[in-house]
Amino acid sequence: MKHTADKPSLGLIIMQRILAGILIVILLIILAGTVFALFFKPEETRSGYSSEPQADAESDSGIFTGKGIFTGIGRIRTKSAEPKSAAVMITVAFPYNPHDISFSEELASKVAQFRSETSGYFEALTADELRLKTDAELQRELLARYNAGLRLGFIDVLYITDYVIIE
Repeated sequence: MKHTADKPSLGLIIMQRILAGILIVILLIILAGTVFALFFKPEETRSGYSSEPQADAESDSGIFTGKGIFTGIGRIRTKSAEPKSAAVMITVAFPYNPHDISFSEELASKVAQFRSETSGYFEALTADELRLKTDAELQRELLARYNAGLRLGFIDVLYITDYVIIE
């Protein structure tokens, strides 16, 4: 008497060969992509940076400036000093060179300090004093505070994109 349990069925053998073929095709695609990326892609784009000039989104002239806009500080919500304290919301941004890796890392590590400096500045002034300050005065003061804590570079200009005092 024959035992059919010892021999795989013809359908199972065909299915195994199809799956093995699909696996080989997938491995060949991965290998070909790796070889292409390592040997045929230009050197300058391997690091993610291109030496080709690109128009800066913030530049009206379309000339490459190599600058990005650092918005990592985000919107800061704080309050002004007493008596009659008011809620203050401010968003700060500034240009920087994203290709300067060490300075970019320093900026990222100082976000909490920047937020603290900003909050401390606004918490020390009353709402009436804040209303008398111009944007240029606020920018100069925050710029001086931010640059005082930086070691690997400095910020040239600071933008206040949102500034609201709510009583």
